[in-house]
Amino acid sequence: MKNFQLCLLLLLFANYSYSQKDKLFLPSGLSDIDRVRKEVRITKTSSENIEKRRATLYRWWRLLMKQGYELSDFDSLGNNLVIYSNHHQEASKTIDEGFQCLEGIFNNKKRVNEIAIEQVDSLIHTSNTNWPQYHGTNTLQTGFSPDVGPYRGNIAWKFPKSYGCQISPIIENGKIYITGEGSDIIGYCLDEESGKVEWKAMINKANYYSNSDRRQDAIVLENSVQFIAGHKTYKFNKKDGFQLLKKKEHSGGKKQKLICRKIDLKTLVIIDGNGNVLNYFTEKDGITGQAKIVKNQLYYISHKGHLKVVNLDDGSKRSLPFEDNQLYGSPIYDSGVLYISSNSGAIIAYDPYVQKQLWEFKVKHSEERSRQLFSKIEVHNNQLFVGSSNKNIYCLNKNTGNLLWKYKTTDWVRSKPMFHKNMLYIATLDGVLYALKTSKHKAVLKWKRKISDHGFEADLKAMNNGVYAVSKNFILYKINSNGDEEWKHSLLDGIFIGDRLYTSEEKGGQQSSPVVVDNTLYIGGTDGIVNAIDTQTAHAIWKFETVGVMASSPTVAYGKVYFGEAYEGTNTYYAVNAKTGKLIWSTKEYGAAWVNATFDKGYLYLGNMDGYIYCIDAENGKKIWSYNTSKNMPFETLPLDVKPRHGFPPGVYCNPVISEGVIYTGSWSGYYFAINAETGQLKWRTKTSTDHHDGGLPDSAAPVLYKNHLYVQKGGYQLAALNKYNGDIEWVWTAPPGYLQNGTITVAENKIYASIIREVTTLPYDTRIIAFNDFENGGNELWQYRGGGGLTAAALTKEKLIFGSSGDAFVTCLNPEDGSVKWRLLLGGTMLEVVPAIYGSNAFIQCKNGYLYCIE
Repeated sequence: MKNFQLCLLLLLFANYSYSQKDKLFLPSGLSDIDRVRKEVRITKTSSENIEKRRATLYRWWRLLMKQGYELSDFDSLGNNLVIYSNHHQEASKTIDEGFQCLEGIFNNKKRVNEIAIEQVDSLIHTSNTNWPQYHGTNTLQTGFSPDVGPYRGNIAWKFPKSYGCQISPIIENGKIYITGEGSDIIGYCLDEESGKVEWKAMINKANYYSNSDRRQDAIVLENSVQFIAGHKTYKFNKKDGFQLLKKKEHSGGKKQKLICRKIDLKTLVIIDGNGNVLNYFTEKDGITGQAKIVKNQLYYISHKGHLKVVNLDDGSKRSLPFEDNQLYGSPIYDSGVLYISSNSGAIIAYDPYVQKQLWEFKVKHSEERSRQLFSKIEVHNNQLFVGSSNKNIYCLNKNTGNLLWKYKTTDWVRSKPMFHKNMLYIATLDGVLYALKTSKHKAVLKWKRKISDHGFEADLKAMNNGVYAVSKNFILYKINSNGDEEWKHSLLDGIFIGDRLYTSEEKGGQQSSPVVVDNTLYIGGTDGIVNAIDTQTAHAIWKFETVGVMASSPTVAYGKVYFGEAYEGTNTYYAVNAKTGKLIWSTKEYGAAWVNATFDKGYLYLGNMDGYIYCIDAENGKKIWSYNTSKNMPFETLPLDVKPRHGFPPGVYCNPVISEGVIYTGSWSGYYFAINAETGQLKWRTKTSTDHHDGGLPDSAAPVLYKNHLYVQKGGYQLAALNKYNGDIEWVWTAPPGYLQNGTITVAENKIYASIIREVTTLPYDTRIIAFNDFENGGNELWQYRGGGGLTAAALTKEKLIFGSSGDAFVTCLNPEDGSVKWRLLLGGTMLEVVPAIYGSNAFIQCKNGYLYCIE
């Protein structure tokens, strides 16, 4: 009896102690992270839970990093975490210690201080030197500007620059199912009334860098929900969110409705009602929008402007006869009729069974700077509603095509209009939501609200008393019928503190660096849009839409802006008018381009993702010469249609520099090259990859030319100075073990500034800026700064070194002489290969939190 009483007392004491600890527990803001934090206090990490706990630890670290917490105490544990795999005997212990370390940092509220300069001499006068291409005012890419740069360290303005999002929610029985944009959390179940998270679809990927797979609307089945990320499908229990095994489910002989999703630019997947993948269809020309299945016939529009149909019974494919060869978008089916849009300005009604065009309506005004003139089409009763990039909403008689009315909005309409409870809802690319009361002959505005900085391109969805809308920056909004926001939820997992979102995950993919010419800033982006922005007012001057992601900086010269597509595009290179954004020329001759073009004496020098370097006449886009960086190597004879891998094709990912008639660049072939700019003849090439090199280097650290040397990345972990005349390696600096060197250096005043990063793909716990004397002055290390750089480079004035970070959430200004901090500003997001631009007394920086910043 006494033993029983003793055990009971011990149990009560343990429960009391835990309840006291729980009272002291500070919530992170994310309940799933907090749940694991509590579990770690009770049970040690084991092989059964290590995968989940590691992913959760990494997400919590990122969440704290974005909020500006001082995380240097985590360094040694971070180093062990990236060394120890889940199978290593020390991994479980290190993960437990990692949680304990972050608890201490979080509870003590240890943060990095922001530093701003309040008083500045108002009489300071400065020049405004153009920054017309990647990393500098000239073709040497040194990152140096003679201007003064920003003094205060404050945000003058910010401009929305996001990835773009086409995900819409699925609503069923009071629940919302929606795909996530992270690498770890790929879906959510939300309570429709409150927006509260019921469960998250987790795959415990613990990845930080490469999660840019195309995401699709969730597929809601009888007992499960399926999320698609790229070519992979994941199924989760509908009630509790547990991931289900990928076993094929049988239909029991019932004929099921087929589901179609577009998983990349060229590929469609067909899924049955049980979530089983039945087939994939590939369209070599690319697919412009979503496809439609009608009675076992699959309809879609190719990038060559053709309406195509696939018979799902036998797989046969054909093009339907249309005189209009500019068809674009997603076909819509209603009551035996296909409704199709065209960039020629036409809306077409087509009977697919008799293969006959029923009617055509044509708008009077187009928008040539958009890739897609019309939104998806909404059909309600006898009316057809469609938005346009000419900013109009059109209402047509669906039987005759006659125009009933049109309504002017403030920006392009890419999101599908939605008719619900006698109200037409419209969302625009400038983030405005409209509610229109419609009749047969007119539309009357009931209300309009600015909902988001980032605008909308995903389809709207109805709720009982309003609408759901997903912004280009991954925020799902619930807006009631009066235009009031009821709640919002981020599809990139994180927390809102005030109006600022801090994410625990990161969206992969590369971003464009800004360039500035004559008070206008130009920038591309992962959203496929190139923007021209007034540097003083942040006013949008124009925008031009490409098909694919633009990863490079634009190049500005002689009144033109030059840029190309990298991923998920049509391999088009463009030249547009710098003042208007109107197209001057375009060509598909040069393939996908990840780097910007270097301009010199009327010519563009451009490398593509297949490993070729081109000289192009900048006036008309005609090729002058080309050079294959795989020439006289094993890669040269390998067909480009071989399945890509890291290092093949041997793409050019180093922005080229030019000086004295010589082009310098590198490629994934493992070499740097010097090429005669006039003839395209090789002058020299130098191998900088290791002997066991399997491709992928040199990568995106651009070469920089200073004095008589080309400063480059070597082997991914070294800096090197190559003699510009013969390519000899004359100086090498090696990063500490485990650190990556893949950021472009910055150079001026006989000093170079490089950056390194530890483990960029999962846990980038340490980034550093390091200063050296240049090679001619010994190349010795001068100072280091922890908390900046990584994959991103710095920009430099005579008195300021300015940079963001790939593993930190600040933009920082140092004294280049000694590395002391002049000012430091929390942006709440990281940077990858993007670099700042300096113009006058401002610096311009694109951040992965969805904004381009002007820092004064």
